[in-house]
Amino acid sequence: MSVDRAIKRGATNPVLTATLYDGTTAIDLSGLASATSIQLDLVSADGNTTAVSLGACGWGTTNSGSDGIVTYTWSTGDTDSTGVYNAEFKVTWSDDTITWFPDSGFEQVYVTARASTG
Repeated sequence: MSVDRAIKRGATNPVLTATLYDGTTAIDLSGLASATSIQLDLVSADGNTTAVSLGACGWGTTNSGSDGIVTYTWSTGDTDSTGVYNAEFKVTWSDDTITWFPDSGFEQVYVTARASTG
């Protein structure tokens, strides 16, 4: 999975895009029935903030999902706190099993300060 990106505090754009991998192979999400939900979870890299389940991700935006690409559209409030966050994607499959991506470690999202407070 590749995320490692920055977004300014308070921003809701650009959309976060990531590719989910099983080892080096992109996960095939083309059968929408096979994955009932995908959500983005963030936790502060310093461990001082509990995990935040930000919500549902989209998939199938390119190649009908066979390329493992997922997207998350930021909502107002998602990026209000500056800091470094560990990112994970939780996939719940139709048989109710759960897979977390990446399969080891974390990718990071950086919420950076703005020059102004307004």
